[in-house]
Amino acid sequence: MMIISVLTQVFIFYIGGLLILNKKLSIGILIIILNYYSSLLDSIQILIEFGKEYLSAEASYDRLKKSVKDSFLRKKITKKV
Repeated sequence: MMIISVLTQVFIFYIGGLLILNKKLSIGILIIILNYYSSLLDSIQILIEFGKEYLSAEASYDRLKKSVKDSFLRKKITKKV
């Protein structure tokens, strides 16, 4: 993920620099684009981390559920008279 983000930032700086030199883009617009891109990357990173944590929690839940179910099945059910 880091390599992709660095390469795209370099690409944005390069293209933005060329457009600024050709007076087709202002520096302010380039800064806005870079800030938007940074915000987008942060949001994607948060979603990826949430997905990892969710999968880990789900696996733990499944193991606990099976463990509890197995422990209840092993108990002998006796009826007191």
